[in-house]
Amino acid sequence: MNIGFMGGTFSPPHVGHLHSAKVFIEEMNLDRLIIIPAKVSPFKANSVETASDMQRLEMARLCFLPLDSKRCHVEVSEIEVSKNEISYTIETVKKLKELYPDDELFMFVGSDMFLSLEKWRDFENIFRECHVYTRCRERNEEQIMFDAAEKYKKMYNAFITLSKDREIIASSTEVRQALTTKNIQSCQNLLTDEVLGYIIKGGLYFEE
Repeated sequence: MNIGFMGGTFSPPHVGHLHSAKVFIEEMNLDRLIIIPAKVSPFKANSVETASDMQRLEMARLCFLPLDSKRCHVEVSEIEVSKNEISYTIETVKKLKELYPDDELFMFVGSDMFLSLEKWRDFENIFRECHVYTRCRERNEEQIMFDAAEKYKKMYNAFITLSKDREIIASSTEVRQALTTKNIQSCQNLLTDEVLGYIIKGGLYFEE
């Protein structure tokens, strides 16, 4: 089977994340997609910039679980937020390989993270264990993304797929700016109804 995983802060998960997940499933022909919210520093947990681990998990479930289907099972994992220490991607990869030893593992990374992969802990092992999938966030970064992909393939024998999809829907910065100013009308185009309803009910991200 093709097992994909997609990490991120998801604070909050927005329609751009959702679109990326849909394209990831389609282009990599995934049988299972695992959404993995990252651990957030406890010093930031009560700020307006983010939400608690449990709140982010619940928002991720509200956002992504509707994608679950017979074609591709979708789940939200606590594998990183349940740890009381820094969670490095290579450790998550090792755990997933233990769970799915006979399956092919696909890792989704955003463009900014993709360009910094050589700075990640044990990145060469990540390349060995995962097929890396990424997409451009800005239309003017296509060439630099292509060049980086070719470099990783040549230097590390990495398996890289640069998404053909170029639709840019939302950014986390745009979403948080709208939320902190309580611009609910703008948020309706950036968040699913379920996630927005959860945020409004809990008063998340709103400035006092």
